[in-house]
Amino acid sequence: MNAGREAFEPDVALATAVAQIRTGDGTVVGAGFLIAEDLLISCAHVLEDGGYGVGDEATLVFPRAPGAPSARGLVLQEGWRDSTLQQDIALVRLDRVPAGTAPLLLGSAVGCSGHRMRSFGFPAQARPDGHFGSAVAVGLLPPADGTGELLQLTGANDLTTGFSGGPILDETTGLVVGMLTEITVPDRYNRGEGIAHATPTAELRKAWPALNVQDVSPYRALDPVTGPGSGPRRRITPVRAAGGTVVALALVAAVVVGQHWYSNRAAVRDVAAHRQAEKSVDQHTLPFQVVVDGPDLRRQGVWAFALDRPLSPAEQAGLAPFKPEDLAGVRAYLEPLGARLLPQGAAPEVSGNTHDPALDVIEQREKQGMVGGDTYRLHFTSDRSSSVTIANIGTTDVSCRPSSAVSSVVAPSAGTGSVPSVFLSLAVAPDTPAVEVDDEGFAVSMDYFAHNKLDLGQATTPGDIAVQVGGVTGQVCSWAFKVDYLTSEGKFTAKVDNRGKPFTVETLPTHLAQKTSYYLGGATNPAHWMNCADEPTRCDMS
Repeated sequence: MNAGREAFEPDVALATAVAQIRTGDGTVVGAGFLIAEDLLISCAHVLEDGGYGVGDEATLVFPRAPGAPSARGLVLQEGWRDSTLQQDIALVRLDRVPAGTAPLLLGSAVGCSGHRMRSFGFPAQARPDGHFGSAVAVGLLPPADGTGELLQLTGANDLTTGFSGGPILDETTGLVVGMLTEITVPDRYNRGEGIAHATPTAELRKAWPALNVQDVSPYRALDPVTGPGSGPRRRITPVRAAGGTVVALALVAAVVVGQHWYSNRAAVRDVAAHRQAEKSVDQHTLPFQVVVDGPDLRRQGVWAFALDRPLSPAEQAGLAPFKPEDLAGVRAYLEPLGARLLPQGAAPEVSGNTHDPALDVIEQREKQGMVGGDTYRLHFTSDRSSSVTIANIGTTDVSCRPSSAVSSVVAPSAGTGSVPSVFLSLAVAPDTPAVEVDDEGFAVSMDYFAHNKLDLGQATTPGDIAVQVGGVTGQVCSWAFKVDYLTSEGKFTAKVDNRGKPFTVETLPTHLAQKTSYYLGGATNPAHWMNCADEPTRCDMS
């Protein structure tokens, strides 16, 4: 276990020091990493892909640092190396030091041939907060075509688009020896796959002379060949052999005599050292990771579509082959016409059997425009040895604007398909506690987290919770989740967004120019789609 912890420490430092470089609309175009507290290095072509040049302010996010902090950074003239003519290097001066980050330690790439290398980046197939990639160093290529040296890597299939500008860490020394610059394309025989090139630290230092490059690993390791005491061989003579035997026997006796005295004391020291090691690792480990699944757009019998224009009579007639339970078919027909699928979850209800007057506030919130929304499942995990507690989940960065919908196509009510969850409404203040909802859609309490918590860390089972976020009538609202959590260091808050963008929910206006619904049929009239303006009574019943 200790060996695993030691191996993990540089991984944490590596991941938290790597930033996403994003365009103005939040698209990730590549990576960069910290070489000083407020200085980031990347490839010039990554900045150019993001629409940035010298003198521009770039948008950066550190997704593996606690709270995924963002920053703005000035692209410096100093150190800029054009991506087409020179060494492809860019330096970015941050406007602030992101919390939970630290610059990486750099070493020389000389003599690293055969060493395993590790990097961190943001390819399209990775999780939103990135993943690791690996390769093996082949050696340093001499300068050519006006550029400096390049470190050639092989077995680099992991290092694809999204890793450009990321660090190349030597697993043998624990030091970063270069920056990933390019990947090669195989020939017509599919030979030459998995080859990549990195700009070694010696070239990075030419761009930024203040760069500190060291040769001593920050992580303790044992040399399998030249361990302590190695040196020139000495000839073993009989006298030396006899002397060695006497010394060895004496040492064995000393060990036997002293073993009982020191065993308990050593055990205490081992426990203390183990706890200190775990604490040190925890300080470099993210408190938790969270994956958000949803919204679920595969609902059967509970759905609505919004359009910014009325359907023509012919388009309404085109719905005839579909039944409400055939959501996939209806969706395939309506979306090319400009329709968008909206949430149809219901707001919590107050059971007629309840006697808790605190729940009466739900009816007041409905008058303020609170309606149902979609359910998201938040899956929490933690790699920490110490405990991490999710103490509260709410919303933040809430912003609403009027819906542009003028017509709708809705399925007749067939139940809301409720699941046990907590309910957050965007129609009330963001700090309003989450309502606890049972599997029948009834409110159980007005503050779920007053008596429930999610405990993570300490090798506990990952925590999952379903959260329904209700919209506001006739509005398109955006938001992010706000997660309050507790660790041994105190109470903290993290923001969880939708891969760098806000979550959104839209609800239909009360008054629409057109509404199309499905009549389930009766004794004399078959089931059919109807324009509610033509059959208002049946539409009210559906």
